[in-house]
Amino acid sequence: MPACRIDNALKVPGDGTAPHAGWVDVRDGLIAATGSGRPAAADGLPVIDAGGGIVMPGLVNTHAHSHSSLTRGSAEGLALEDWLRTIEREQSLLTADDARIGALATYAEALLSGTTSIVDMCLHPRAAVAAAREIGIRAVIAPYVADGKAFTPTLADTATLIDETAADPRVQVWVGLHDLESCSDAQIAAGAALAAERGTGL
Repeated sequence: MPACRIDNALKVPGDGTAPHAGWVDVRDGLIAATGSGRPAAADGLPVIDAGGGIVMPGLVNTHAHSHSSLTRGSAEGLALEDWLRTIEREQSLLTADDARIGALATYAEALLSGTTSIVDMCLHPRAAVAAAREIGIRAVIAPYVADGKAFTPTLADTATLIDETAADPRVQVWVGLHDLESCSDAQIAAGAALAAERGTGL
């Protein structure tokens, strides 16, 4: 966000204090100062009138599957086992281009709801990284690895992507393992070792 003062806002502090009317100064993309009421001067900053709207920390979604944005409604009303078979069939058909569109839709919905950080366990992680960078959301991409499913990314793909994104402060890649049923014991051990070796999340 460019340097500015957000005025006439309902501030919701992240420290547990009660919401109150006030202002927020932003400089170098960070909150530089806050206050209650209306300040006398904006110190040369452009002023954005929040119109009494809420200014609060961004929300965090810790569990998302961006590729699922494209399978909504395809298995509604089915029993769990039938739902899983239907969804996995749909997922196996997704291309990287489809996944990028699904990620853009997921991230746009998140941002519109006030969610500014997301953990995305996805099938096409390179497409998700590109979408997160394009739309500007802070993201942790966890490739949906499962050696029991032929259409999922591999740990080798994950290792490469971790290395390629290591310097990105906004989009990180973690090791993702689908579940205990679709990952072999050897893959789970290898995934945990990869996360430890690269110093990333699992």
